[in-house]
Amino acid sequence: MTNKQIGRLLGISPHTVRDHISSVTNKLGVTNRIELILLLSTK
Repeated sequence: MTNKQIGRLLGISPHTVRDHISSVTNKLGVTNRIELILLLSTK
């Protein structure tokens, strides 16, 4: 899903989606969504 699609679904702006995803990836030590998905799918 794109940030725009996620934003529409949640009622927030695409920029807010981007910021939240960036925060999560930084906290978990991954660099992109693919790594994030792989990390979360193994837990």
